[in-house]
Amino acid sequence: MSEEKNKEEQLMKDYVHDMNNKLSVILGGCLMIKRTHCLNCKVIPLLDSINNASLGLSDLLLKCREKMIGSCSSPLRRIDLDEKFQVGSLLHTELLRLGTEMTLDVDFRNQLSNGCSISADVTIIESAKQFINNIFFNAKKANATRISVVAVEHDAYVAIHIIDNGNGMSAETLECLGLSIASQTSTGEGTRIAKKLALQEGAVAEWSSPGIGAGCCVTVRITKYKSSV
Repeated sequence: MSEEKNKEEQLMKDYVHDMNNKLSVILGGCLMIKRTHCLNCKVIPLLDSINNASLGLSDLLLKCREKMIGSCSSPLRRIDLDEKFQVGSLLHTELLRLGTEMTLDVDFRNQLSNGCSISADVTIIESAKQFINNIFFNAKKANATRISVVAVEHDAYVAIHIIDNGNGMSAETLECLGLSIASQTSTGEGTRIAKKLALQEGAVAEWSSPGIGAGCCVTVRITKYKSSV
């Protein structure tokens, strides 16, 4: 019975995640239409209405996700990242699917050694899904058409780089990330949520960009698994 309940809970999480992805596509679509076709047209109020309703639904899904994750906390366990980053894995499939929905070409590169692992809670999977959705959506807003996801192993940690070919950011904008003044089209809430998701899983996320027109890179650093002595 317990196993069946776990399967039902996981199915519900997958549904919530998929709905959140599709809402991101709607939000991104409204933004792109306003930018490219409807700067002064009569359907702007309708697009704003769709946008606001989608944001409201996104907030509800976020609360639902947080409630489900909060009920699933468990002791840390070893998670094989190399396995997760293999071509054809669930993570690879999910990234490609999300890229297709947001019309982004996704390049997937695994530079981890065999068996490279981290120590994490099971909630990291759900947090990672929401984090990636957030980053892909922001890349689309910045007019990106391509994203590279690169996993690199270091002595004490693993770095996951998510690199897009979008508009890029100035040094001043990078310093203001998470504040509403960082962008004319954003409240900064997405960046704050992404940072929170990383921190609650014991990871650190940072943003970098060579400058305007040169794309952006989001890097997540996670401590590697340490064997008991």
